Parts: sequence; structure tokens; C-alpha cells
Amino acid sequence: MATGVLFTLGYAGLLGPDDLRRMLEWVDVDTIVDVRLQPWGRAPFNGPRAARHTVESVGLRYVHLPDLGNVLYRTGGIQIRNLEAIEAVLDDLRAGRSVALMCACPRPEGCHRSMLAEEAVRREPGLHVVHVT
Repeated sequence: MATGVLFTLGYAGLLGPDDLRRMLEWVDVDTIVDVRLQPWGRAPFNGPRAARHTVESVGLRYVHLPDLGNVLYRTGGIQIRNLEAIEAVLDDLRAGRSVALMCACPRPEGCHRSMLAEEAVRREPGLHVVHVT
């Protein structure tokens, strides 16, 4: 069974590193995995360098996994580019690290990060998932 905790979060409404720090102050996250298809969106996570800088400035590891992105995000549907890429997240969890899946959506309901969390639990029964809002 995985020993790390899987968190999910949406960055909509965050204005910078201080907001991210406040959002995560009660959780123990090691790595934020950006699950957007493209690392473009709203500041402070608009672009790979900006997202990495924002995450690393609060002392966390940043990883962008576009294979976990939703190829139907423009139409409101959900289709993960390559669901097998969830294994990279599970490897970190199995090593005892806690991971947060991050995208732009403000709520987990209707967001592809919920589908990713469900797949992680399917592959790793007993995995603890927390949706940070």
C-alpha cells in the first residue's frame, strides 16, 4: 500500500507563492505535479518557468506531467492523454512522498484531477486522497 498521501488542488484564485503557501500550510506535500496539458493559464502558474518558480519558492518540488493532461479541456469533456503516466505519481507515493496533483480548476468536482485520483486509488487500494480547496 502507498504510504504517501495524494492531494489535489486547483490554483484558480491564487495570486502568488504566498497564496499557495497559505493553501498548503496544513498539509505535508513534497511534490506538486502539474497535470495541465500545457503549462499555460493564469498567473502565477502561466508557463513552465513561472509554475516551477512559484512552487519551488515555497520549498516544494515541481514536476509537469503533460501526459496526465485532459485533451478535451476546451470542450468540457475529460480524456486523459496517457493514463499510464499515473504510475510516476504512484512511484513517489509508494516511496513515502506526498504528492499534490495541480491544475487550474477551482473545485475537484468535474475536474480531470478527480479522475486521476480515482485511478490512483484503483491501482493502489487504500491510498488516502485529500482534495485541497
